[in-house]
Amino acid sequence: MFKGIKNLWITGSTKGWHLPFLHDPITKRPSITLLFPYITFVLSVISLIVLHFKPSVIVATSTSLVFWAMSVVFYLLRKLHKSKINISTGTLELEGEENDE
Repeated sequence: MFKGIKNLWITGSTKGWHLPFLHDPITKRPSITLLFPYITFVLSVISLIVLHFKPSVIVATSTSLVFWAMSVVFYLLRKLHKSKINISTGTLELEGEENDE
């Protein structure tokens, strides 16, 4: 039994499961930064539906929406290598990898 669980764990961490929310199509590897936006989106939708019936969960709904937004931003920033912010001139410079899509 433990050998099967170990093989499942090794397969998941090296090859990844080819479900849309567990496998990054660009890198061809499993991606936790892609998994978080999907999980938090489902959580946000469920929380929003519950909010329609029980208004006392407004704090939980807003928190789940913030977590979803943060996870999307972190996923999009995964290729950012260098950033430079100059407050006096109001400039922002970002450097990252080029993507040939």
